[in-house]
Amino acid sequence: MAIPDTLPRVTPLELARSLAERQGCAWQNVRVLQSTNALVVFLASCSLVIKSGQWPDSDAGMLREHRICRELHALGEPVPQPLGEPLVDQTTAMVATAWRYVDSIPLAEPSPAEIALALRRLHEALQQTTTELPDYGHWFDLFAESLFDDAEMANLDAEDRDGLRRAYASLRPRIEARPYAPMRLHGDPHTGNMVRTSAGLVILDLETVCVGPLEWDLASLDSGVADNYGDRIDPELLRLLREMNRVRVATWCFVKIQLPRNTNTAAAWSTSWASTEPERRLGRVDEYDGYRPTPAPIRVGSVLVFQRNV
Repeated sequence: MAIPDTLPRVTPLELARSLAERQGCAWQNVRVLQSTNALVVFLASCSLVIKSGQWPDSDAGMLREHRICRELHALGEPVPQPLGEPLVDQTTAMVATAWRYVDSIPLAEPSPAEIALALRRLHEALQQTTTELPDYGHWFDLFAESLFDDAEMANLDAEDRDGLRRAYASLRPRIEARPYAPMRLHGDPHTGNMVRTSAGLVILDLETVCVGPLEWDLASLDSGVADNYGDRIDPELLRLLREMNRVRVATWCFVKIQLPRNTNTAAAWSTSWASTEPERRLGRVDEYDGYRPTPAPIRVGSVLVFQRNV
């Protein structure tokens, strides 16, 4: 939706504040937990978390996440509890959602077996939901729009842009030629989207829920997770989807390079890519997939910001 320049544009922080006040929570002692695709703020006095979209493509995913988590919570799944209704800004279509805060336990690196168990549990619950979900190919289409746009990929030199584009063009038809049993998926269950709670390991951030092959969820994770998951897996499809996921991660890092974690990821990826033989370059993206939260508090006005870096 094109927005006339004469209309006031609400910021993600302003939208988050409006929703917090609608929930009856005073805008005090606000802590920013994350600022990536969504701005995520925590209001300790109300045990409230607000997610506010920051990109034009984030609204649909945030609305789906809110609906699917409402269903999952009703099924007894240990996902964050959505509160009230989403707030949609009428001039920008940006979305903010409210959530009950999940009290987490410091997260030691989860084992592949632990991740596989949590992912299987989430998958079993997702199959019982009815919220309409997009096909997983939707996410390929979305990042491909940016990948094949020179202006959006201007932070990557032409040779490397062409390399990523050739990889995408080669992978897409081979992936689509593989048969699979469709199922409801998280869509991006990397370890940066996991917390340990009293109920065990919980997988968060369901903005990317979709319908596709099991192998797409496994493509974001260590190979040991697939070994522990227990279902029959197509190793060739998993290999192709791992490659496609690397192309996706690289694309978004350079499109959204101004985000702190993406600056580090893109720089590391560029160094590695440049030092790798052309025929082996794609695989080098793997070690920079995902990120870990690193507390690095910065005070901005009355808000304490905790950046997340690679």
